[in-house]
Amino acid sequence: MNEGKINAVKTEVKETVNKINKEKVSKVKKETKKTVNKIKEKVVGEKLERRLLVVDTDKKPVKSKSVKKKKLVNNIYVGKRKRAIARVSLTQGDKKITINNKSIEEFPKVAQLKISEPLIIAEEDNYNIKVNVKGGGVMGQAEAIAQGIAKALVKLKGESLKKKLIAYDRNLLIQDIRRTEPHKPSCSKRGPRAHKQRSKR
Repeated sequence: MNEGKINAVKTEVKETVNKINKEKVSKVKKETKKTVNKIKEKVVGEKLERRLLVVDTDKKPVKSKSVKKKKLVNNIYVGKRKRAIARVSLTQGDKKITINNKSIEEFPKVAQLKISEPLIIAEEDNYNIKVNVKGGGVMGQAEAIAQGIAKALVKLKGESLKKKLIAYDRNLLIQDIRRTEPHKPSCSKRGPRAHKQRSKR
């Protein structure tokens, strides 16, 4: 073989080797770029998650709306009659009235009607009503509860219901200040002014 042919073969071999090497290098570069991009994405994602966690801890926890029943009136409304004091709160619900963790059915029928008066006038009873009552007798407690319920309903409904309630019974919204007269020592058993009958002649 001539030297020229040998040189030509050598150059061809060198060129093919260089091509193969370049292809290998380009493949390796592409793979390394892909891996680097994946690592970057992971790092960025972790940083974002950390930032979100920091932001979320600053905020107050969000309350679930579907599970918990909403309080319609934020405040607890107070009704009073004689020595009875009733504290009333309303929630959206299924027509339940609980008094000192007991159902309204344990009260006498007359007291039940007195308690339900404001609900009948408002023409709505789709509420759960919780009441805490102390002091007084059965009817005094019933009137105090009715007053607390009436005040809560007026807060929800407004002036139209207020006018209706005052026209029906003023004491459903305004406290009745009357009290029984205290008994005197000379006739404390029979009443504050009771005396034995005396003959004049």
